[in-house]
Amino acid sequence: MKSIPDSRCLSVNEYDIILLSQGVKNLERKSILMTSRFSIALKNLYLEKSFFSWIMAINIPAAILAAGKATRLKPYSDQAPKFMMELEPGVTILDFIIERLESLNITKIFIVTRPEYAQTLRERFGDKVEILETELEEFENLYSMGLAAEEIKDRFLVLMSDHIFTRDLLKTVLNRINSVEEAFLVCLDREPSLASAEEGLKLKLDDVSSGKVVEVGKSLPPIYGIDTGVIFCNKSARKYIKKALKQKGPNAKIKDALNLAAAEGQVAFVDVTGFPWKDVDTLQDLEEAREIYWRILK
Repeated sequence: MKSIPDSRCLSVNEYDIILLSQGVKNLERKSILMTSRFSIALKNLYLEKSFFSWIMAINIPAAILAAGKATRLKPYSDQAPKFMMELEPGVTILDFIIERLESLNITKIFIVTRPEYAQTLRERFGDKVEILETELEEFENLYSMGLAAEEIKDRFLVLMSDHIFTRDLLKTVLNRINSVEEAFLVCLDREPSLASAEEGLKLKLDDVSSGKVVEVGKSLPPIYGIDTGVIFCNKSARKYIKKALKQKGPNAKIKDALNLAAAEGQVAFVDVTGFPWKDVDTLQDLEEAREIYWRILK
């Protein structure tokens, strides 16, 4: 028998006539038509589900944590906060992060920052973002995440103001969040650079292929990989954020909330290995980020 034509461009009657002309018997024609229609229906259902999943994902708010002191970038950070340092003339790290979000239609953006930086941010971004000001002088990053969680009162993304990343990395996270039941979803890079592996937040997994995160920490061996600084928080994440802050106060770190959640099987991960990203802590990091920037500017 001759090859069967693709039915997607033909009506059912046209397709049936072609099958008949090729000598396909009635029973065989019915079988082929039913299989073709079923395949098309499945494909349409998948596309529809993916589309609505994407629409739901991109409506979530994003919180950018921008309240660090950047002590390792002194004296440069005395002149400007780290997130206002430029990747190219006129484009700051924070500009780039916000552009990444807006390019994927994430427009409800919160920035958690110190009061001394608030006016600079308002002048630069206007009503594109909502500024949340910290009230303490000394604190760690979970305090900033906690302020965002109190304000947003829903599921949300957390991003660091000193991390740059590809749009595809962010897309990978967004494609997963509607299927995540755990409190947190973190991004796993299995093949970080040596410098990133030394400095980054390591993740320990219970099953490399489909398991969960069982422990996080900077002192862990980088056997499984490290976190890239993009975290999805479900509504249930607040429970662990509040508990960690209650236990350790404003000196609690994000890893403390993650470890509380991991102990109860509430930290999932998505593999983003291969997507370029960079955490800026030092002057050398900033130079490398400026090089990476041109590779991921698309």
